[in-house]
Amino acid sequence: MAQGFRKFLLSIFLMALLVAGGIAVADWLRATKPVAERTGTQAPPPLVRVVVVNPQDIREHFVGYGSARADRDVVLAAELSGVVVKVAPGLNDGVAVEAGELLVRIDDRRYQQQLARAQAVAAELAAKVDQLDVEQANIQRLASIAQQELEVNRDEMQRLGGLFEKELASKKEYDFARLAYQQSRSRLQGLKNQLELIRPRRAALEAARAARLADAELARLDVERCRITAPFAGQVERVAVHVGDHVLPGGEILRLMSTRLIEVPIELPSSVRPRVALGTRCLLEADSMPGVHWTGKAARIGPAADPRSRTFTAYVEVDNDRQPTPLVPGYFVTARVEGPMMRQVLAVPRGAIVDDQVFVVNDETAHARKVRVERYIEEQAIVTGELQAGDSLIVSNLDVLHNGTRVRVQRIANGE
Repeated sequence: MAQGFRKFLLSIFLMALLVAGGIAVADWLRATKPVAERTGTQAPPPLVRVVVVNPQDIREHFVGYGSARADRDVVLAAELSGVVVKVAPGLNDGVAVEAGELLVRIDDRRYQQQLARAQAVAAELAAKVDQLDVEQANIQRLASIAQQELEVNRDEMQRLGGLFEKELASKKEYDFARLAYQQSRSRLQGLKNQLELIRPRRAALEAARAARLADAELARLDVERCRITAPFAGQVERVAVHVGDHVLPGGEILRLMSTRLIEVPIELPSSVRPRVALGTRCLLEADSMPGVHWTGKAARIGPAADPRSRTFTAYVEVDNDRQPTPLVPGYFVTARVEGPMMRQVLAVPRGAIVDDQVFVVNDETAHARKVRVERYIEEQAIVTGELQAGDSLIVSNLDVLHNGTRVRVQRIANGE
């Protein structure tokens, strides 16, 4: 037992000796470890992209949205009642028709009869007016004879009156001469009265004839209204009647649309209204037609602005005859409306402006320049101020720059 205890103590001693030796070796190695020599390294200047700013001509564009619609889209309705007796062969939705082409005809027999009756009465009254002219000519001729007879009887009365005073003629002869004179004067006055009455008689006949002619014109218009013709060349959008249908005034016959001219009301900000002129060019695109665009012009400008949306309406006209692909009514489009051309201005990327200043490079050093934004045009800003033509404008790594920062320059073409 004593021998086993001694072995135990010996093993503990050996283990303690090994641990102490390891610690001593570690201290020696740490004490003799070579020290790494420190070197003074410095981060390189930031790499910046630079564009050269030069005056240029820039045209302003305004973006708006709207839905295309046909410039001419009408509903042809019946103007009188009747039965449809004819529909043009092949007339159906989508069919193209020419201006003046007969599309639908309503039974016009009743209106034809009214026209014939009114024309007949007007002709009868015209004949009465002609007869009155003949009567007037006859009375004027009789009045001329009566005037001559009156003058003869007057002279005879005066002659016998003179003889009677000299007692060279009897009183009976003088009385007969005076009676003849009075009778001729009465006859002439009666003829003159008849002539005076012809004027109101003619006026009454002409008024009655004018009324009958008006009735005839109304009947003729009714006959024309029975013929539904195309007021312009276009396409039929919808046909609402068939042969045998009875239509009433105001009832829809068909709907006609002209797709040659398309109008697009575009909503634009009220602030750009002074810079949108009539006739200005517009480019339109639709998301449903990728790769297709249409050109048009501002044909009209709304007279008032909407105070709630702060917009006004410009009406863009598109001539489909000049488009490779026609613009279809109903398309929702995006319009780029041309504004005025700005001549020889300094334009910089919007992102190059930080706190009303930009940075330019000179001798690989960034310098701050104060600028004032006159107008934004899409992703560019028109500026004035300390920026000069020919300056190298920094457009990247602006967040690490301040006045005097050393930089490395990467030049790029203006506008990349």
